[in-house]
Amino acid sequence: MKKYKFIIYLLLTFLALRWGYLYYFSPVGFRSEMLARDYFSNEVVSIPIVLFKAHSQESVPYSAKGYAMQHYKQTVFYSIRSIDWLAQEISLGRWSLGGRKIAEKDMSIKNFADSLILLINVEDKISSFAITKIANSKNGYLFSNMSKQFFDPENPLVYSYLELILPLQFIADKRIHDNVSVCYQATDYLAAAGKEEFMAFYEELNRYQIVAEENGFVLMEDKELGSAQTIYWPVRFIFQEKEGDTSFRIAHINSEEIDNFHF
Repeated sequence: MKKYKFIIYLLLTFLALRWGYLYYFSPVGFRSEMLARDYFSNEVVSIPIVLFKAHSQESVPYSAKGYAMQHYKQTVFYSIRSIDWLAQEISLGRWSLGGRKIAEKDMSIKNFADSLILLINVEDKISSFAITKIANSKNGYLFSNMSKQFFDPENPLVYSYLELILPLQFIADKRIHDNVSVCYQATDYLAAAGKEEFMAFYEELNRYQIVAEENGFVLMEDKELGSAQTIYWPVRFIFQEKEGDTSFRIAHINSEEIDNFHF
């Protein structure tokens, strides 16, 4: 009897080790950090945290015509823990950007209902990251640099898309948050806040010129602030209220208007 128990014990030990090995090195398995690529510097931010079901991916989004866009890195993970718990776990001052440790005074976390906004001060300019719930996923979260690509619905080619940072905490539309949907310019998306909150977000980043308009605002590059590589043509945000809901749409300004904007 002892011999059989010993054999069973060895078999169970072997299976446990094999399962643990495969789980650790599998695409979706144990991870000890969250990774995302900074939209502005292209450096990778690393935040230590134990995640038992996660994967970091270097992805290439595609247009409707199959043209590859710019690379980006993000981490998808699954957790039954709350946003508040995640905020406590990642506020230990052990973040790094491009392999360099970030001083605790240069980090901040803003807690919203279903998201965490992480801000890093880099020489008085702000790089932004977010942990957001993945729409239509029970326990799924996405750690990203908050950028999104919008294609021209009439010409979905590589040269016609625009990409920019979005204040995800102020957006309620599932198409922005599901990490799957293709988003288009000149299309209405449901917002959870209005023009003022969106503008305040971009002002805090200190990366762009912002021109206020009656129903929205225009974002432009600011060469002195180093945003020329992230926005090549002025982008207009338009907000509207309908039946108590706020929606927004974005698009490049018309070429006929370009002389009205000095950048």
